[in-house]
Amino acid sequence: MNRSSGDCVGDRRGALAAALTPSSRIPNGRTDESTAVPSGCASHCVVTTSDRAGRLADRSVVRCMGWEQHTSVRFDLRGDVILVVAAGDVPSITRQGHLRLPLAVRRRRRIDAGSSLVVVAWPRDGILALCSPSITGEMILARITQPVTCSQDRT
Repeated sequence: MNRSSGDCVGDRRGALAAALTPSSRIPNGRTDESTAVPSGCASHCVVTTSDRAGRLADRSVVRCMGWEQHTSVRFDLRGDVILVVAAGDVPSITRQGHLRLPLAVRRRRRIDAGSSLVVVAWPRDGILALCSPSITGEMILARITQPVTCSQDRT
């Protein structure tokens, strides 16, 4: 089912698929626990939801980062993106292995229960980034629609 609006979706879908690397695709669009985390990959990306307590439903990004329960993390708000690194004062990984977003972060980014979030983990760099699907779409669209510049010698 196509949930996107506009008549240009089909034209951009092919460009978007070509821009994604195989390691960043989610098999069968699944985001549950059965989605395998590629070992040794540079990044891992999922779309998940937040519950009313701020817990992210998908735990694969936490496992990919190697974070365990009671890991203390720091949340940095950078524009529309929330960056998470394991260097904070607040234990934000629950006993069940869910990342819990603090209330202050959820309020500032207007994240309600059931809100969808795109989460990208870069385990080698120790960075986790979260943002809304609409922001992700805008970033990707801006990237793939940049004009291609070629330098030509005019003699």
